[in-house]
This record gives sequence, structure tokens and C-alpha cells, in this order.
Amino acid sequence: MPSQQEIQSLFVSRGSDHLIYRKSEGRPPLYLVRSSEGIYTVSLKSGQYGFGADETGPGEATIDIVGGGIHDAQVVSTVPESLPEGSTAAIDIVLILKG
Repeated sequence: MPSQQEIQSLFVSRGSDHLIYRKSEGRPPLYLVRSSEGIYTVSLKSGQYGFGADETGPGEATIDIVGGGIHDAQVVSTVPESLPEGSTAAIDIVLILKG
């Protein structure tokens, strides 16, 4: 069974583009889910996070866990792999990370 840890904040950097999540009142919890050795997933819903020009693709991630602890990880892929054509708003996205 996968293990999960609640996330306090999540920052993904793709050069000049950033995806940011910060835990706050009124937002559902967000979890870092360990699916296999060294591979993690994070499922973000539209409206849960601040988004930049491109939310998809590889990047550098910093994850602050509720109760303490920070993970540095690489976003190796996303679902979907690219933004839908003409998209200008936040989308539901799954980050696949390697830690």
C-alpha cells in the first residue's frame, strides 16, 4: 500500500515558470504519495495552487511536509504531459516525482 504525507507547501520551478501550493484554510489537504522506491506522486486540483505560464513538464520541486521535513525532488513527468490547447487557467494535474 502506498504511503502518504500531508504537504504544507509545494514549489515547482521550471526556469521562469513556477507552480506553488501553500496549505491554507478552505483548501483540501494535499499529499505526497510514495508509490514505489524513489517515485512519488502529487495530485493537484485546479484552484488549489498558484500557476505560471506552464504547469506541465519536468522541473525542480521543493516539498515542505506538515510536521516538519523537506523533500527535494525532480518532476520527471506530469499527467497531462502538456497544457490543453488554448488553456489559460489552472488545470487538474498529477506530478510524478523522483526523490
